[in-house]
Amino acid sequence: MEKEKCDEPSALSITLHFCNGRYFVWNPIEIMHIRENLHIIGFAVGCYPPKPRQNVQLSVPVQLTNVEAKFVVDNAPCVLVNKNCLSTSQPSPEEFMLKRKQQHEIQMHIKGKEKVTLIDSLETTIKEGKLQKKKKITDDHNSTCDMESDFEKLKESELHKVQQLHTNQLWIKTEQQGTCLNTLSINSAQIHLDADEALQYCVFKDLHSKGYFLTDGLKFGGHFLVYPGEPGIYHSMYIAVCLSCETQLTAADYSAMGRLASTVKKTLLLCSADKKDCVKYLSVAWSGLS
Repeated sequence: MEKEKCDEPSALSITLHFCNGRYFVWNPIEIMHIRENLHIIGFAVGCYPPKPRQNVQLSVPVQLTNVEAKFVVDNAPCVLVNKNCLSTSQPSPEEFMLKRKQQHEIQMHIKGKEKVTLIDSLETTIKEGKLQKKKKITDDHNSTCDMESDFEKLKESELHKVQQLHTNQLWIKTEQQGTCLNTLSINSAQIHLDADEALQYCVFKDLHSKGYFLTDGLKFGGHFLVYPGEPGIYHSMYIAVCLSCETQLTAADYSAMGRLASTVKKTLLLCSADKKDCVKYLSVAWSGLS
């Protein structure tokens, strides 16, 4: 059965953030778009907010290899944010401090309203608790007190605490002063690949055109891991190693790579391309001796 292909170009503009020679995608909608429509997976490198002290569950941004970034640019309109070239245009310190103060006041007002709503919803419980506490202190179970007055004092006290909150204690981060970033359209020619990456890109495009999903294969000793479908559903089938046509392999090389692939229950796929970018494949499976 012929695999599903992604031949139609993407309509959504993708924002690539370039920093220290690496490409990142921060927008979750764009991440899902390139995954579903372009079969580009990348790998998450950000901290997962609910569990920051671990490296098993990661979050945005998603980092793309040069090959993946070039494929995205070739198949979707992209905008590049170059964090290595910072613009000198900044708001004045007065404008920044004014906007920060306005944001702080707005958030204080919202937080105060939420606090009042919470206290009002617990009014009965609070009054009963205070009444029981006063009875224990005075040892007079028939004593009555002005619960309404105490309740209003409690609300004023809680609102005063909200008004004293510093900007770094807010639940929404206020704007911080920083440099503005240059944003420009990008085309495929602006992503430079060396000779090895050019070969990998040729192989990547060919396997992608056959309907496969590809991810980085470094942890398995190859260039790509090749999946028959969505990596969240399927296991990878092949470890793709890209070699130039002039590369000469010894029997020991075949044995080492074949045994490694067999250990992780995958098939080694040796890939090369001629001068016309026609890709050839050689699969190697370790059978062992019986």
